[in-house]
Amino acid sequence: MNRLTKSNEEDETELPRQSGSLEIYHKNNWLPVCFKNWGRIEMDVVCKQFGFRAGATSSEKDETLMDSYSMTNLTCTISENRLDVCAFDALN
Repeated sequence: MNRLTKSNEEDETELPRQSGSLEIYHKNNWLPVCFKNWGRIEMDVVCKQFGFRAGATSSEKDETLMDSYSMTNLTCTISENRLDVCAFDALN
């Protein structure tokens, strides 16, 4: 299971979540996903999982998360429908 969380404290919590920091649920915790070196395919897999037809990534970095990314080096092919079935380094 994935979710998008607020990027900063000024985000409106009442709005439908269409942007924010990407997290994956693993072992009863929400863990941040690193999107460094993502291409169009990885972005499309995430967007499909959230029910969108298309989307875009942001190069915005959250320096508070730099050492806590739990899903890194993600590589998808065109066949995945969920982020967790793509190839990635082990979750912590």
